[in-house]
Amino acid sequence: MSFRHPFLLIAFLVASPSARADLVVESVDGDGVNLTVYQMTVNAAPEPVPALRYHLTVRESEMKHGNAAVYYLRGIPEGNDPERVFERLQKDFPEDDVHGRQGPGWYSVERPLASLDRKKLAEASRGFDRLYDSFVLPGSMRRDCDWGHGQIFEMSGPDIYAFLLPDVQTMRNFSRALMLRARAAIARGDYDAAVETLRVNYQLGRHVGESPFLVSSLVGIAITSMSNAIMVDLISAKDSPNLYWALSELPDPLVNVRKATQIEMDLGARVVPVLQKAETAEHAPEEWSRLLAEDFKQLTKLLDSQQMWEELIPYTTAGAALVMYPPAKQRLLESGMDAARVEAMPVGQVLAIDAAREYRKRADGMEKWYYVPWREARVRQRAQFESDLAESRLSGGFGVLLADLLLPAVESARTAEIRVAWQIGGLRTVEALRMHAAATGQFPERLQDVKIVPLPV
Repeated sequence: MSFRHPFLLIAFLVASPSARADLVVESVDGDGVNLTVYQMTVNAAPEPVPALRYHLTVRESEMKHGNAAVYYLRGIPEGNDPERVFERLQKDFPEDDVHGRQGPGWYSVERPLASLDRKKLAEASRGFDRLYDSFVLPGSMRRDCDWGHGQIFEMSGPDIYAFLLPDVQTMRNFSRALMLRARAAIARGDYDAAVETLRVNYQLGRHVGESPFLVSSLVGIAITSMSNAIMVDLISAKDSPNLYWALSELPDPLVNVRKATQIEMDLGARVVPVLQKAETAEHAPEEWSRLLAEDFKQLTKLLDSQQMWEELIPYTTAGAALVMYPPAKQRLLESGMDAARVEAMPVGQVLAIDAAREYRKRADGMEKWYYVPWREARVRQRAQFESDLAESRLSGGFGVLLADLLLPAVESARTAEIRVAWQIGGLRTVEALRMHAAATGQFPERLQDVKIVPLPV
């Protein structure tokens, strides 16, 4: 039997009076695009006693003063860095062929837990004990998290995108270590330890997302997604506790990309210095042209977009600038700028002013949809985004070029944020089904039959 839910397509492959079922759960969006697939065999599981026995968040009363980032970063030096520990694991334990090629992967979350060597898993997990006990666990309990990335607000030019984030990227390895520990705990039936480790990982993801960079938000989202993947192992484990209320307690969104999105949207003119004071700066005509070409060249190189730069070369020539000039000039005149002033401007200045304004218009056109619910915004936001990017670079000017470079990453960030929320919704729904089965002795035929707890909407 199968039934649909706004978040899910759930199929009972096997259902029995013993309240045990094999499930295939596909998280889908409104257009039917599959986002996540869970396959699990689950048992009925009643509501815990007390109901909030398990927590996937750190309780406010348990929070301690201090900077979480300091604790995490102390775990990086040699001996504690998960990357080095994983290197040792690869030497200590023979690799096996996981993805059709020889290489690491026996500890991957993509491997079914039942297929792993329990002894190997337990021994490997112990390699992260000091990292966990001395650094990550206490870090997860800190009330504040400051990665020291605030200097981004004082920076300008392409250097903003040259700012390296090795500390944030290392947190991915921390999360891999935590997931190994969680799976080892599940394998030995220590569900309390598994829940604690997942709680620490959720908190790590939220802390990483507090860095002002959008890439940090995406790393934080990836970390929390790892917890969601291991949650499937835990829910599927024999006699595992029902975590409906623990999952419901998680904040929504888990990692909020709004602040990082606002910062990213404001970077347009800052990463292309010639645009910052385009309306008041004074340069010779040749200098305006040189500054525009040089700034865009440096930006595309820093964004690792050599192909993009090669595509843009034709648009930085004097001939292309002249083609861009008439529509840019017309837009300035239509905005109410004094005609005599526009006529007196060098071509490069007209292009620079127009670029700053057009980028701002497109950035605002995308950002505004962040402030209404996703279901109301997604179709219009996507349509506007595609319409903007479909505009000719020659007629749209350098503002369209800048939007081509910067806005796609922003558009995908909210999708990632929503995907995690849907994953949580799917997990909560499965836990509601398990709770219903525990109370009634069987799984429901329809979601509407579940009355014991609210289902995600």
